[in-house]
Amino acid sequence: MVKTSLLEAIHILARGRSFRTRRLASVIHWHRDQAVCFGLVRREREGVLVPIGVERHKDGRFQFKVAYRPVQTASSLAAALAVQLLDAATFQLLEGPPSHRRAYLDWGVFHVEQGPREVWSQYQKCLKQRNFLLRHGKMDPLQMGVWERELAAAAVEVDRLRARHAEALLPEILGVLAQLNIRVPELEVRYEPGWPAREGTTEELVQQLARSRERDFRAGYTQWGPHRADLRVLVQGKPAHEALSRGQLKLLLISLKLAQGQLFRRANGEGCVFLLDDLAAELDQENRLRVGEVLASLGVQAWITGVEGSGVRDLWPSQAPAPALFHVEQGVVTREKGE
Repeated sequence: MVKTSLLEAIHILARGRSFRTRRLASVIHWHRDQAVCFGLVRREREGVLVPIGVERHKDGRFQFKVAYRPVQTASSLAAALAVQLLDAATFQLLEGPPSHRRAYLDWGVFHVEQGPREVWSQYQKCLKQRNFLLRHGKMDPLQMGVWERELAAAAVEVDRLRARHAEALLPEILGVLAQLNIRVPELEVRYEPGWPAREGTTEELVQQLARSRERDFRAGYTQWGPHRADLRVLVQGKPAHEALSRGQLKLLLISLKLAQGQLFRRANGEGCVFLLDDLAAELDQENRLRVGEVLASLGVQAWITGVEGSGVRDLWPSQAPAPALFHVEQGVVTREKGE
């Protein structure tokens, strides 16, 4: 067990899966058939503790429980425990493919905009059906038209929620950057819906899907829609990862996550949980302290790992309540004396 395993266990409680791997076997002890995580979530507004449990088996079976009641989806876990993760792989948010930025947007849609889960499920269902018809050469215009209209209706609602969240992000990001005393010249957050939308109406997308049938038939899949959306983060007109140093990029990523944390608190009246793996890496002491001050001002619970204890201590402001410090060695977690 390493320090990151603590964050991994919390993530499993919140998402039903690890953030380090898609392979269940890697989070289950080699001579066991299952892994079990259990925790209590404190509701700030109600002042109550909500138990959450996750059981995953090597053969793929699972059991999720919230308040001792079985739930069938990972989204039910996420609704009970909202987490923001920042680790080495988070750089993919700016450097990687659009899927990482769509996931970032959809965290906000789910937790901040509180968009209905059914809308995205309906879109995925319609998209799967249209792609099935395209791959199997079933181009019956009437049947295709029915699925395209349902797909377009769900797509427009997904797009509306994403666009609203994207619009709310930039002022929050700029505010966090100002708190960190970091200047990012001409920062732009540009939302691209995944199709050449002019009015963003259902009828408009229906027409575009109808016009693209032959092209999509040759490709074997639907090429327009929210599944192709992107959130471009630009600095002086260039992608942020091309315009900023590694250290500046990490501070911008932290700002993106903290901005969503601020929006979450405003929408829900309580804070989400931050999982920050090796936060001190690539940040000098001054910037570490500024990040700690913003975290403390948010009033969130933050789980922060580091190779050296001093790296964690240095980022927490002296005027804030003293953090609890733990030491992990050879699978044993102990609380430091005097904390």
